[in-house]
Amino acid sequence: MLDVGAGTGNTACAIQGLDSPRLTLIDPAGKALDAADSRLIERDLDAQHDFTTMQTADTEAGRSFDRGTFDIVVSVASLHHHGELSPPMEVLLNLLSPGGLLLLADWHNTMWELPSRVRLLLEGFNWPDKKEDITRFLDMYTLLAEPTHEPSLAMRRANTMVCEFWRAHTECRTSEEPRFYLLEGHRPPEAYLTMMRRLGLNTDTVDTNPGLTANPLFLRPEASILAVTSGRKGI
Repeated sequence: MLDVGAGTGNTACAIQGLDSPRLTLIDPAGKALDAADSRLIERDLDAQHDFTTMQTADTEAGRSFDRGTFDIVVSVASLHHHGELSPPMEVLLNLLSPGGLLLLADWHNTMWELPSRVRLLLEGFNWPDKKEDITRFLDMYTLLAEPTHEPSLAMRRANTMVCEFWRAHTECRTSEEPRFYLLEGHRPPEAYLTMMRRLGLNTDTVDTNPGLTANPLFLRPEASILAVTSGRKGI
């Protein structure tokens, strides 16, 4: 099993002990992988036989592993860092063995799809030069004034959650952190399904547990924000 964008090992720690296969963790951040390595060793996993870590980006993983190496590839909250889905997903597809399973768990929202949503979010903050900055922002990016239309009630709730998170974050951040670093390439889960199908993966509904049968599977049913999307490679 390949854990893409493994970070400090949250996914690997959750998986280990559940009849998990041998784990390979990759991430471009070496310090994060060092932390993951320590956490897994603390759980009595052996770095020689149970897991391995490698510092590399997902788009470069094809240089380190042969085609069809992994039966399961999982990516948790990492693909949203890409402006385009096809480059990393094509690499992950090549790494999957025939019949292998690709699992993408991520935050999903439309918060960043229209500039006007960003403007409305920023207007909820306060800083010394806010009025001047917002005016200059509008002058530079005219689409900020375009009306916002949310595609569904669930997505409106998801976007509201995102805004609430960032407003709460301003209350607890340290003075050393930058003022704003809000923008990431989050997208609706349909974008993940569309790309999987375009690459030839089977995206039929996955039956995980009684009452939890869906693809994508939303972890908070009342809001389209946390979801697992799956696709299986043909044999």
